[in-house]
Formats: sequence, structure tokens, C-alpha cells
Amino acid sequence: MNISGGWRLELHCHMASPPKKSIARSVGEFFGHVVKGVKADPRSAPQATTGVPAARRETTSEEVRSTPAGPVIFRRTVVEEVIFPKPEAPSR
Repeated sequence: MNISGGWRLELHCHMASPPKKSIARSVGEFFGHVVKGVKADPRSAPQATTGVPAARRETTSEEVRSTPAGPVIFRRTVVEEVIFPKPEAPSR
């Protein structure tokens, strides 16, 4: 019971929750990630850490559909990779 005589529900959490972000902060973070991705060199992307890539196949298909606003192109790109596990070092 609180001072005014009414009951009050208090929720306690074991972990401290971070303060809620504002919309402006979230939008700024989003565009920051987009800019970082645009500036990054795609050739320096990290390789898979689970093994050695052995084969890679990319398939792209396009379809043109008519809409009231005019023709629209639907494009689908599928990337398939075969990755072999890293060879284990021989034990001594």
C-alpha cells in the first residue's frame, strides 16, 4: 500500500533493462549501419569460420509483372555454398 492509501503493483526485474531508445536514435543507428555497409569493401568480407568454401553457385531469376503504376521487375537471387569442415590439427 502506498501513502495515498491505494494499492500499487511493483514489478522487479533481476536484470537491469536499458533505457528505451527514442525514434530519432533508432533511425540514426539504422542509417549509420546502412552507410557503413555502403562504404565497406565487399571483397574484404570475412569468410565462413566453420570451414573451407569448396563450391559456390548463384542463381538469379527475373519476372516482369504489370501493375497499375506500370511494369515492375521481381528479381530473386539464390546463393548456394558447399563448406567442408576445417581439417583438425594432428594431436601430439
